[in-house]
Amino acid sequence: MIPGIEEATSKFITTEPIKINKANSENNQQKFWDTVKAAFTERNCIGYWRYPIFSKVGEIRKEPDILIADRDSGLIVIEVIPITIEQITTIDDGNWQFQHFNIAQDNPPQRTEHQLRALIAYTDRESAIWRKVTGRAIVALPLITQEQWQQKGFEELTNSQNIIFQEQLNKTGLLEKIQQASAVVPGENLEDKDWELLLSVIAGTPIFRKPPRATVSRTGKTRSSIMDVLRQRLYEIDLQQ
Repeated sequence: MIPGIEEATSKFITTEPIKINKANSENNQQKFWDTVKAAFTERNCIGYWRYPIFSKVGEIRKEPDILIADRDSGLIVIEVIPITIEQITTIDDGNWQFQHFNIAQDNPPQRTEHQLRALIAYTDRESAIWRKVTGRAIVALPLITQEQWQQKGFEELTNSQNIIFQEQLNKTGLLEKIQQASAVVPGENLEDKDWELLLSVIAGTPIFRKPPRATVSRTGKTRSSIMDVLRQRLYEIDLQQ
């Protein structure tokens, strides 16, 4: 048993600075990340802001805004979209059409699910936890209420069970919403040894291999130095085992 793993502890890692929207004095992504940390602080978990996903060395995928590996809930991928209801013009066959936004269209639920499945596929390489890890893919809309969503007619076009709305952005409401979200990938209750292995996979496998970047985190550490620390942590775990 790895010392400390069996205890209910949480850790949160910001791998790059959260960008500030110059058009809005409020940093909604930072607020959401702070709410996530508050909601999960008493749980046995590790959370990342911008966890880099790679299908293989040298191939880069879009990074999820938030990844949470939770002892009881498995893997949770959350995409935070700080957009108002007026900026979404239509939703057609899963594609969201935007106006006055940095992109014209997107399929956030599908993209988030792809990110999750890439992670699950990676954990499945470990035979001990193959098909055991539960996975949830969630879209967060911190500037939109569920009532606005319903009034626009989007409730029938999306799986609102896996969308976090503005009124749920509090410690209790956020945790409940995430726990109630439907699992994209079904799994099992992890035993202690399985949870330890999942942490090892998430914290320091070749999934982190990428060219060094000079990005500095909010703590003053470079992104590459954080990844080096995570790889070192896996090495130390291997030694203890």
